[in-house]
Amino acid sequence: MDNETLHRLERLTNGLGKKRITILRASLLAFESLSASDKAKFLIEVMK
Repeated sequence: MDNETLHRLERLTNGLGKKRITILRASLLAFESLSASDKAKFLIEVMK
């Protein structure tokens, strides 16, 4: 893992960690429900 990824993981485990992890889980569940084309569109937007 690169330093940026490690930094993000560290931020997830701070005082607000539980809330952030809950949001992350909800986001992943929402992402999983997208169609393949919508997933691709989302990932393209995120990578910009």
